Amino acid sequence: MPPRPTDLFADTTMSFGEHLEALRSHLWKAIAGVALGCIICLFVGEWIVTVIRYPLDKALEPTGVKLKDDTGKNPFGIWLSGLFGQAETPPDKPEPDPEYAGAAIKDVTGVMTVEVSSLALLQELHRVRPQQFPAPDEKAADQPLKLTLASPDLFEIQQVVLDSRKPVALSVQEPFMIYLKVSGIAGLVLASPWVFYQVWQFIAAGLYLHERKYMHYFGALSLVLFAIGVVFCFTMVLPLVLQFLMKYNDSMDIKLEPRLSEYITFASILPLMFGVGFQLPLLMVFLERMNVVSIKVFTDNWRMSVFAIACISMLLTPPEPISMLMMMGPMVVLYFLGIFLCKWTSSKRDVAAVPSV
Repeated sequence: MPPRPTDLFADTTMSFGEHLEALRSHLWKAIAGVALGCIICLFVGEWIVTVIRYPLDKALEPTGVKLKDDTGKNPFGIWLSGLFGQAETPPDKPEPDPEYAGAAIKDVTGVMTVEVSSLALLQELHRVRPQQFPAPDEKAADQPLKLTLASPDLFEIQQVVLDSRKPVALSVQEPFMIYLKVSGIAGLVLASPWVFYQVWQFIAAGLYLHERKYMHYFGALSLVLFAIGVVFCFTMVLPLVLQFLMKYNDSMDIKLEPRLSEYITFASILPLMFGVGFQLPLLMVFLERMNVVSIKVFTDNWRMSVFAIACISMLLTPPEPISMLMMMGPMVVLYFLGIFLCKWTSSKRDVAAVPSV
């Protein structure tokens, strides 16, 4: 009978040189995947820039009525107005027609539709031609009239209005560099599953079977949480942040000319920070599994944890309160979700440890 080997994993071990060779192989495969992703995104780079620009373009569109804050120059009142998006029409101006509220010039046509008061128009006609137009009855109901104006000068006016909504570039090469930058970031995001797969292939060689099972679960959940954080930031947080900042600029009587390169950097980093912040439950489960932090510490110190989340949100977001609060709120919810996951995984582990009779 052959002797039993002292090391059951003797045939599965790798030398240091073999580890380096495996690392080199997976690294080159990951680089090739990133290069392929960047090449693919170069063909749709302009469309990606348009998607990223969309929140800014929507925020720059005129609303038809200049909204004024009734809170004056008080920064706290301005913050509340930006948070809830509420502002009132000045009382000395008539309410606009709902059809014209939010109207915006879409193209340069040289034609413009305006709204005038029928009573004011009749009074003006009577003043100019009293014999031809009798004086209107002041008790008559006033109705809005829509008139279409056409003039060559309107071409220039409409062009100026459209140009005022566009972000600015301060150098000739800046738009092209933005295109390359966005295509590179998008290519990295597109190739990230392949990159993570190569990293996993390298790490999995040193893990046991049950450790690989946990990595499968946590990897899928991490991807879902990251995607939720990015989508939440781009669809809800970014428009509110832009609205608040533009209202603040308007309250300070400052003309805003957003630079496209700075906005692209801002709109690329902020969703990434939200995706990273949404990994909090997995970090808590990992610390609990490694016996670094116990569940009791998480539950007993939740107030201090909320304060720490507020500080982390302040560091991960731009220096304005909207994005900080919008990150802090979900992260507090995710913190208590992390406590639930820690208790759930701990109970599953305790059940598995009970020997069968």
